[in-house]
Amino acid sequence: MMSAIPSVDDLGPQQVLAEIRGELQSLLTDPKRWAVFDCETTGLDEPHPIEVALVRGDGIVLYQGFVQPGKPVESRAFAVHQIPPSAYERAPTWEELRDHVEQQAVGIETVFAWNAPYDAGATGLDWPRMCPAWRVSCLLEGRLMSRRLQLANAADKLGVERGGHRALSDCEALR
Repeated sequence: MMSAIPSVDDLGPQQVLAEIRGELQSLLTDPKRWAVFDCETTGLDEPHPIEVALVRGDGIVLYQGFVQPGKPVESRAFAVHQIPPSAYERAPTWEELRDHVEQQAVGIETVFAWNAPYDAGATGLDWPRMCPAWRVSCLLEGRLMSRRLQLANAADKLGVERGGHRALSDCEALR
Protein backbone atom coordinates (compact mmCIF):
# COMPACT_ATOMS: atom_id res chain seq x y z
CA MET A 1 0.00 0.00 0.00
CA MET A 2 1.30 3.46 -0.85
CA SER A 3 2.24 5.74 1.99
CA ALA A 4 1.16 9.35 2.27
CA ILE A 5 3.32 11.66 0.20
CA PRO A 6 4.82 14.38 2.42
CA SER A 7 4.07 17.97 1.51
CA VAL A 8 6.50 20.42 -0.09
CA ASP A 9 6.42 22.40 3.17
CA ASP A 10 7.74 19.34 5.04
CA LEU A 11 10.55 18.29 2.71
CA GLY A 12 11.07 20.79 -0.08
CA PRO A 13 10.16 20.36 -3.76
CA GLN A 14 13.08 18.20 -4.90
CA GLN A 15 12.71 15.72 -2.06
CA VAL A 16 8.95 15.48 -2.60
CA LEU A 17 9.50 14.77 -6.30
CA ALA A 18 11.97 12.03 -5.39
CA GLU A 19 9.40 10.52 -2.99
CA ILE A 20 6.69 10.60 -5.68
CA ARG A 21 9.02 9.03 -8.26
CA GLY A 22 9.86 6.22 -5.85
CA GLU A 23 6.19 5.59 -5.03
CA LEU A 24 5.23 5.55 -8.72
CA GLN A 25 8.07 3.21 -9.69
CA SER A 26 6.99 0.80 -6.97
CA LEU A 27 3.34 1.07 -7.95
CA LEU A 28 3.89 0.66 -11.69
CA THR A 29 5.89 -2.55 -11.23
CA ASP A 30 2.66 -4.22 -10.07
CA PRO A 31 -0.10 -3.41 -12.57
CA LYS A 32 -2.74 -5.08 -10.38
CA ARG A 33 -2.34 -2.25 -7.85
CA TRP A 34 -3.50 0.52 -10.16
CA ALA A 35 -6.17 1.26 -12.74
CA VAL A 36 -7.21 3.93 -15.19
CA PHE A 37 -10.72 5.41 -15.12
CA ASP A 38 -12.56 7.51 -17.66
CA CYS A 39 -16.10 8.55 -18.35
CA GLU A 40 -17.87 10.33 -21.15
CA THR A 41 -20.62 12.66 -20.01
CA THR A 42 -23.64 14.69 -21.01
CA GLY A 43 -21.51 17.84 -21.03
CA LEU A 44 -20.13 20.49 -18.73
CA ASP A 45 -23.43 21.74 -17.30
CA GLU A 46 -24.19 19.31 -14.42
CA PRO A 47 -22.52 16.35 -16.15
CA HIS A 48 -23.95 12.85 -15.91
CA PRO A 49 -22.00 9.82 -17.16
CA ILE A 50 -23.10 8.12 -20.38
CA GLU A 51 -20.12 5.76 -20.71
CA VAL A 52 -17.70 4.51 -18.05
CA ALA A 53 -14.52 2.43 -18.22
CA LEU A 54 -12.13 1.13 -15.57
CA VAL A 55 -9.01 -0.68 -16.82
CA ARG A 56 -6.42 -2.28 -14.55
CA GLY A 57 -2.76 -1.55 -15.20
CA ASP A 58 -2.22 -4.94 -16.87
CA GLY A 59 -4.94 -4.18 -19.45
CA ILE A 60 -7.76 -6.16 -17.84
CA VAL A 61 -11.02 -4.28 -18.39
CA LEU A 62 -12.66 -4.22 -14.98
CA TYR A 63 -15.72 -2.42 -16.30
CA GLN A 64 -16.86 -0.81 -19.53
CA GLY A 65 -20.39 0.13 -20.42
CA PHE A 66 -22.99 2.71 -21.27
CA VAL A 67 -25.11 4.56 -18.74
CA GLN A 68 -28.59 6.03 -19.12
CA PRO A 69 -27.95 9.66 -18.12
CA GLY A 70 -31.56 10.71 -17.52
CA LYS A 71 -30.93 14.02 -19.27
CA PRO A 72 -30.10 15.20 -22.78
CA VAL A 73 -26.51 15.28 -24.01
CA GLU A 74 -25.21 18.76 -24.82
CA SER A 75 -24.35 19.26 -28.48
CA ARG A 76 -20.74 20.16 -27.60
CA ALA A 77 -20.34 16.89 -25.69
CA PHE A 78 -21.83 14.88 -28.55
CA ALA A 79 -19.42 16.58 -30.97
CA VAL A 80 -16.53 15.29 -28.84
CA HIS A 81 -17.54 11.68 -28.09
CA GLN A 82 -20.15 11.11 -30.83
CA ILE A 83 -22.04 8.56 -28.74
CA PRO A 84 -25.55 8.36 -30.19
CA PRO A 85 -28.58 8.12 -27.88
CA SER A 86 -29.28 4.63 -29.23
CA ALA A 87 -26.09 3.44 -27.47
CA TYR A 88 -27.29 4.35 -23.98
CA GLU A 89 -31.08 4.75 -24.12
CA ARG A 90 -31.66 1.21 -22.79
CA ALA A 91 -28.61 1.14 -20.52
CA PRO A 92 -28.91 1.00 -16.72
CA THR A 93 -28.80 4.27 -14.81
CA TRP A 94 -25.67 5.28 -12.92
CA GLU A 95 -27.51 4.62 -9.66
CA GLU A 96 -28.01 1.03 -10.82
CA LEU A 97 -24.36 0.60 -11.93
CA ARG A 98 -22.41 2.54 -9.34
CA ASP A 99 -22.08 -0.23 -6.71
CA HIS A 100 -20.96 -2.71 -9.37
CA VAL A 101 -18.25 -0.34 -10.66
CA GLU A 102 -17.12 0.32 -7.09
CA GLN A 103 -16.80 -3.43 -6.48
CA GLN A 104 -14.55 -3.73 -9.53
CA ALA A 105 -12.12 -1.29 -7.90
CA VAL A 106 -11.61 -3.44 -4.78
CA GLY A 107 -7.89 -3.99 -4.28
CA ILE A 108 -6.88 -1.06 -6.47
CA GLU A 109 -4.61 1.36 -4.64
CA THR A 110 -4.38 4.18 -7.15
CA VAL A 111 -6.74 5.26 -9.89
CA PHE A 112 -5.35 7.43 -12.66
CA ALA A 113 -7.57 9.65 -14.77
CA TRP A 114 -6.84 12.39 -17.25
CA ASN A 115 -9.13 14.75 -15.35
CA ALA A 116 -9.87 12.99 -12.08
CA PRO A 117 -11.74 15.85 -10.37
CA TYR A 118 -14.17 16.16 -13.29
CA ASP A 119 -14.73 12.40 -13.63
CA ALA A 120 -15.20 11.98 -9.87
CA GLY A 121 -17.63 14.90 -9.82
CA ALA A 122 -19.65 13.54 -12.74
CA THR A 123 -19.90 10.07 -11.23
CA GLY A 124 -19.87 10.90 -7.52
CA LEU A 125 -17.45 8.00 -7.00
CA ASP A 126 -15.85 8.16 -3.58
CA TRP A 127 -12.29 7.21 -4.53
CA PRO A 128 -10.84 7.90 -1.06
CA ARG A 129 -13.23 5.30 0.40
CA MET A 130 -12.79 2.85 -2.49
CA CYS A 131 -8.99 2.81 -2.77
CA PRO A 132 -7.03 1.83 0.35
CA ALA A 133 -4.37 4.46 -0.23
CA TRP A 134 -7.09 6.99 -1.16
CA ARG A 135 -5.13 8.25 -4.11
CA VAL A 136 -6.68 9.45 -7.30
CA SER A 137 -4.17 11.07 -9.58
CA CYS A 138 -5.00 13.65 -12.17
CA LEU A 139 -2.44 12.78 -14.81
CA LEU A 140 -0.26 15.66 -15.85
CA GLU A 141 -2.12 17.99 -13.51
CA GLY A 142 -0.42 21.32 -13.05
CA ARG A 143 2.07 22.43 -15.68
CA LEU A 144 0.66 20.51 -18.63
CA MET A 145 -3.00 20.79 -17.64
CA SER A 146 -2.60 24.55 -17.21
CA ARG A 147 -1.74 24.64 -20.90
CA ARG A 148 -5.06 22.90 -21.54
CA LEU A 149 -3.30 19.91 -23.02
CA GLN A 150 -5.95 17.51 -24.22
CA LEU A 151 -5.58 13.76 -24.01
CA ALA A 152 -5.68 13.46 -27.81
CA ASN A 153 -2.80 15.92 -28.19
CA ALA A 154 -0.76 14.24 -25.45
CA ALA A 155 -1.34 10.80 -27.00
CA ASP A 156 -0.27 12.10 -30.40
CA LYS A 157 2.90 13.61 -28.94
CA LEU A 158 3.74 10.32 -27.23
CA GLY A 159 2.88 8.20 -30.28
CA VAL A 160 0.00 6.43 -28.53
CA GLU A 161 -2.81 5.26 -30.80
CA ARG A 162 -6.37 6.04 -29.72
CA GLY A 163 -9.67 4.75 -31.00
CA GLY A 164 -11.63 8.00 -30.82
CA HIS A 165 -12.75 9.90 -27.75
CA ARG A 166 -14.46 7.13 -25.82
CA ALA A 167 -14.08 5.92 -22.24
CA LEU A 168 -12.32 2.63 -23.00
CA SER A 169 -9.99 4.00 -25.67
CA ASP A 170 -9.08 6.91 -23.39
CA CYS A 171 -8.25 4.45 -20.59
CA GLU A 172 -6.08 2.44 -22.97
CA ALA A 173 -4.28 5.61 -24.11
CA LEU A 174 -3.55 6.60 -20.50
CA ARG A 175 -2.43 3.11 -19.53
